[in-house]
Amino acid sequence: MTTNHKPVEPFPTLTIRQALELQYTTQHGTIISPGKFQGEGLYVPFFWELGLSGFADADEGSEFIFTLADALGRRFPEWPELDAFHYITLWEDHEGFVHSSLVELPNG
Repeated sequence: MTTNHKPVEPFPTLTIRQALELQYTTQHGTIISPGKFQGEGLYVPFFWELGLSGFADADEGSEFIFTLADALGRRFPEWPELDAFHYITLWEDHEGFVHSSLVELPNG
């Protein structure tokens, strides 16, 4: 019995950035899709999920803080647009929208 089946190709492996680009509509790296991350950088949902999962460098109860650079260099090479920044802080407002603030590196 002969079959004409093609070999099964594995699913492509997506980077976190590529997966987020499929999930959100962006313009110049800013999410323009309606929702809790609208108006924020594409990296914000990534860091928000890390914070909710307990991986923030500091959890102040109402905000998450992540160190973007340390003595060993960049901690998140997936996000080169954050290279000039030392910290990112994220918080959720009373309407459920997530916001972020970036702190520049001392020499940035």
